[in-house]
Amino acid sequence: MMQDDWIHVCYAMHDGGGFAKYVGTSMASLLANTKARVALHLLHDATLTEEDRAKFSALVSRYGARARIAFYLLEQLAAERIAYLTREIAGMAESRFGPAALYRLLAADVLPKDISRIIYLDADTVVNLDIAALYAERTGENGFAVCREDVVTRSLPAPQYLRTAGLVAGGKYFNSGVLLIDLAAYRHCVHDVLAGGVQLLRKCPECFCYDQDILNFFFAEGAADLPLRYNDFVVSARRVGEREIKPHIYHYAGKALDVMATEDAYNRLFVHCFAQTPWYDAAFLMRLTEHLRTAYESRKKTLARMTDLAAGRMRQLYGSAAMEPAVCDAFALRAGESYRIVVDAAGELVVGRLIAAMKEKRDGLHIFFFDGYDALAPHLVRAGFEKEKDFFDGRIFLPAGSGGWQLSGTDLFDGL
Repeated sequence: MMQDDWIHVCYAMHDGGGFAKYVGTSMASLLANTKARVALHLLHDATLTEEDRAKFSALVSRYGARARIAFYLLEQLAAERIAYLTREIAGMAESRFGPAALYRLLAADVLPKDISRIIYLDADTVVNLDIAALYAERTGENGFAVCREDVVTRSLPAPQYLRTAGLVAGGKYFNSGVLLIDLAAYRHCVHDVLAGGVQLLRKCPECFCYDQDILNFFFAEGAADLPLRYNDFVVSARRVGEREIKPHIYHYAGKALDVMATEDAYNRLFVHCFAQTPWYDAAFLMRLTEHLRTAYESRKKTLARMTDLAAGRMRQLYGSAAMEPAVCDAFALRAGESYRIVVDAAGELVVGRLIAAMKEKRDGLHIFFFDGYDALAPHLVRAGFEKEKDFFDGRIFLPAGSGGWQLSGTDLFDGL
């Protein structure tokens, strides 16, 4: 631990709407699980509102003298760096990770020079252990300690260009969502990392994890390995059947949070931590109620419209062989109506077969029970059919357990 006896933890954020509550949830989980003194450092841009800034301060103030937070407005503190990165990296602002993904590269520039060690955490993490344990870990010869992608994904990492191109050894590629960094070492090379990172992205446009690819290119070799407990991917934990919550840092990357799946232990853990933040208030509950009411009213309108359209028309149903029993159980087919199998054994939609069947019964009402409705709709419109007049997504009629439509808890929480 540092001589000043504070554990320093850094977050970065660009708020396109509702993002602050994720950062706040991670901070709340961290502070609730340690007795150590924690200094939080939030790298942000002008998208941080005064309301959210006040909520961050209120959250930290609950822990008295053992917690503090500092804010770093990067447009002021690192204006030239930000302008350089924005100018040189095409699509930085529009990338699926947002510009905040690159802000962590600037930590060594803007944090006080007397801070020699820092933990970086992504916003979509829940800290279910004492953060002091991570802070006490050893860094590698290059000043980094990391969790490798093979570890966090349980040996099923997403394809990464640096790995496939041989620029980073496969087993060395790491996830940048949890990092332990020796800032003294990093400050010696930060300029080379930024300039070299820009050059890397120019030469390798296939790299889409901007900051992660840059950090891997420079630090994968020589970084110390951290165990799974410091960066446990929720989607991977679910995939291998782990249901018990452990003293881990859980990473909800890949839209792993679904607040509507209330039986899931990982969702319950996140919601429990969120409920400890100032973002969980009366206004949040009212927004939640309004979202649910809007979804309910929209569904009623869809059902009413479809009932009107079905009057006097033959219903033609389409889906997979696996869906047929549930669909036919929900629909009492009349003479002239049928269920057509248009999804093959591999789960792929046979579009040609679907369109041919629809043209055969052009005057019918065509109801679909398969994924990809929104992507398919434009093709059917070009074939002469009218969306939500000639064809519908029928999964709205089925229970979720039978493959029916359900409100996305991920999208719901994002929008609140």
